Amino acid sequence: MIVALGDLMLDIVSRTNDPILCGTDCFVHADIAPGGSAANFAVWARRLGAEVGLISKVGDDVIGRSLLRDLELEGIVGSVVVGEETTGLTLAIVDQTGQRTMLAARGAASTLSVEELDWTLLDRADLLHVTAYSFFAAHLGKRHLRPWSTPSDTESCFRWTLPPIPTCSASAQRSSSP
Repeated sequence: MIVALGDLMLDIVSRTNDPILCGTDCFVHADIAPGGSAANFAVWARRLGAEVGLISKVGDDVIGRSLLRDLELEGIVGSVVVGEETTGLTLAIVDQTGQRTMLAARGAASTLSVEELDWTLLDRADLLHVTAYSFFAAHLGKRHLRPWSTPSDTESCFRWTLPPIPTCSASAQRSSSP
């Protein structure tokens, strides 16, 4: 089994074909999808056929519940702690030149503690994938995202919209050899 340890968050990616002007409104195209580097890795590995577990932390809010439902639909063994903090999100802004800026509000993901780790799941791991973001635990104190919630929204979920996994035929692999 592969176990990923790190962020499970919501990704919002906004793109514009126009220059971004500070101090005014800019209209963009936006995509919303489950994310977090550890969760993305877990989904890729699962879609390639591996048995995968994820250790992370989300908030007790509509986003956290939706992300947990997505993990279930992907067939990932989840050991995700639900905490009092709000679920993290990343806002990626892509300008007309393709330059990307990411604004990460890691929320609950940044507060996962050693005491909250699922040691039983870790013991099952043949491979442990720990994302670099897991080492950036600078807490913002009481400044967190405002909780988002709607009554009885446990059925809604976001879906991972990762690009297709590239494949290479055996003949293409042979032809590229010296």
